[in-house]
Amino acid sequence: MERRRFVILALAGSAAASLPLSQCGSGSSDNRPDLLYSLIGKSKTIQIGKAYIDRFPSEADPKKLTALISATLNEQPDSPVNVRIQNEFRNGNVVIINGWILSVTEARQSALYYLNSLS
Repeated sequence: MERRRFVILALAGSAAASLPLSQCGSGSSDNRPDLLYSLIGKSKTIQIGKAYIDRFPSEADPKKLTALISATLNEQPDSPVNVRIQNEFRNGNVVIINGWILSVTEARQSALYYLNSLS
């Protein structure tokens, strides 16, 4: 792994670990990715969601995204969302969207948040 990517992943993991669990949970009523939202705000989170949908148009359905996110969460039912996201970073299960290295779960949450913002 190149040094720059390692540093970015390490910083992202540290940021996720340092935020309170209340900001990282999946219980948000509007399904937004709470950690990412708290770091970059609503408009950039929506932009990331749109870019994800543009890149993966087969996932442009809220029901499909909800099922994919739920499947990820069901793999580790007793751990908080931020732990799952950290595990995705550790396992290299990431995507680069608009220059951000995101776990697939974060990216999908952003896409769902974007789709929900359209209605």
